[in-house]
Amino acid sequence: MNTFSRIAASALFAVAVAGCASVGGYADDAWITSKVSSTMAAKSPSTWKDVNVETKGGVVQLAGFAKNRAEADEAVAMAKSVSGVKQVINNIVVRP
Repeated sequence: MNTFSRIAASALFAVAVAGCASVGGYADDAWITSKVSSTMAAKSPSTWKDVNVETKGGVVQLAGFAKNRAEADEAVAMAKSVSGVKQVINNIVVRP
């Protein structure tokens, strides 16, 4: 499954969960994960294909690989810009 398909599936899942779950908790985390992923993909899908996004309690964890520190910092900044994000844990490894 390519990056765009994964992001689209995540977004669809987030919408479905949001419709079924109570406000807060898992639905909010799924929405945040989807929004962070789609924000990164909109910027440059190929750049972020090696970065995984997970959210729990509004805390976003980014894990994977970036080509340089500037890319890793940009991913953190994009995650922080999403509404509902309380904290970003950066586990991105720079791999030139």
